[in-house]
This record gives sequence, structure tokens and C-alpha cells, in this order.
Amino acid sequence: MLPQERVEQYQNLFKETLDRMGNELRLYQANRSFEKGDIFHHAEVLADLSLRVQAVRCKNPAACYALLTACHDVFTKLYRAIMELLKQLAVLETHKAIFEEQYHGFLAELGEEDPKVPMSLKYFYDWVNDILGSLNNHAKYLELNLNGVRSKFMKGLPFLDDFKEDYKFSETIEMKICLGLIKMDRLSKNPMNLTQ
Repeated sequence: MLPQERVEQYQNLFKETLDRMGNELRLYQANRSFEKGDIFHHAEVLADLSLRVQAVRCKNPAACYALLTACHDVFTKLYRAIMELLKQLAVLETHKAIFEEQYHGFLAELGEEDPKVPMSLKYFYDWVNDILGSLNNHAKYLELNLNGVRSKFMKGLPFLDDFKEDYKFSETIEMKICLGLIKMDRLSKNPMNLTQ
């Protein structure tokens, strides 16, 4: 059993780390929502240009080349926007690593062979791993989808609806993020109980 002073230090440490992570997660969500309009606009322009390429292919090589160049430029903008979101996920991963280090330090300091992890701490540990795992999986899927978009627009295949659908988070992820953030906000009023 840790002295009360040490428990309070850990409570503050976990709260500060989770606050920073919550702020970064909110920023990520806000940027994702803000960028959504630009990302969808780029995808729509790309779909339109792709149809134009198919219309002039073999008929007008100069126009086809100009349209393919425009497609490449728009695709590059789309790609950069998605990569910027991935960079923000890397910041969240840094906060996750700090939290995990604190978590394992706390357990080590308990000095027990098989320490009983307090429920509130275990909840946040599981939540952080679950959410960031889901966000990273979604980001990787979106990145793969983006590579598929490239081959589809070059062949004139439809991709816009699938891309827009794949950009969205599942309702489950959205709900888990919201619930976790609400519980984080409550830590300012009710510190994490690290004794049970």
C-alpha cells in the first residue's frame, strides 16, 4: 500500500497526462472535422477530373495529359491532408506512451507480485489502448484506401462514395471516444481512486 501523499501524486500525474491526451484527442477530432470539407472537396474534384480523363482518352492526348496532371495535383493535396491527420495521431501515441510508463511505474511502486489494478486506472489504461488502436487502424485503412483511390481514378472507376464512407469513424469508435472524454472531464472534480 502506498502512502496517501504518493497516491495523491499519482492521481495528479495521471490526471495531467489524461488531460493532455484528452486535449490532443479533441484537437484531432476538430481538425478531422475541419479538414473533412477540404478532403471531400479534393476527392470530388478528383472524381470529376477522372471522368473527364476517360472522356478525352485516346481522342485528345494533350487534354488527357493536362487532366492527368491536374488529377495528380489534386491527389497530392488529398494525400497531404490525410498524412497531416496521421501526424496528429503520432502526438497522441506519445501521450499514450507517457501514460503507459506512468501506469507501469505505479504498479511497480505498489511492490506486489501480482498487484490489483484500481478499476478507474484499469478503465483508462484499456480505453487509451482501445481508442488509439482503433484510430491507428482506421488511419491505416484510410491510407490504404487512398492508394486504392489512385488506381481507381486512373482507370476511371468510381471511388468517391466509398472514400467518403471510409473516412467516417464507426459509431462505436465515436461513442467510445465521447464516453472516455466525459470520464476524463470528471477527473477534475473526482480524482481517480487508486486504492481500490
